[in-house]
Amino acid sequence: MPDHTPTPRDARAALAEADSQAARVRRSDRHFRWILLTLVATYLVAAGIFSATSRPGPSFGWLILLVLVVGGVVGTGLLIWWIRAYSRAGILWLTGAAAAFTWWNAIVCAVSIGTGWWGTHQPNYHFGMSALVGVTPLVVAAWLVGRR
Repeated sequence: MPDHTPTPRDARAALAEADSQAARVRRSDRHFRWILLTLVATYLVAAGIFSATSRPGPSFGWLILLVLVVGGVVGTGLLIWWIRAYSRAGILWLTGAAAAFTWWNAIVCAVSIGTGWWGTHQPNYHFGMSALVGVTPLVVAAWLVGRR
């Protein structure tokens, strides 16, 4: 077995190549920003449709919501599929943002229901306003991921 010790020049070239590849992976983590923003857009448009549809009488709002949510899930899945390389930190940002959104949105929903902000006697736009508050963790995470 030959023992090959790299020359200082070879070592510097290898380190430069490793730095270049690491920078490419960090740049690809910025794709997570678009995934998060797609989730924000899907959630806010769904909330807007839900807020705009009237409660009494027949409505096709549920069908529009179903198509929108399926489209958002497919779009997010395609964005995830197109990422070729990602860092552990990028995945942690994405999963952390999703977890924070889940918990924060649950708190916003609980407070909205508990205070009567959502109710049959309240206007429909209250749901949309709660959705705006609920997406805060996703927006903050998208901004932070984009700065990396």
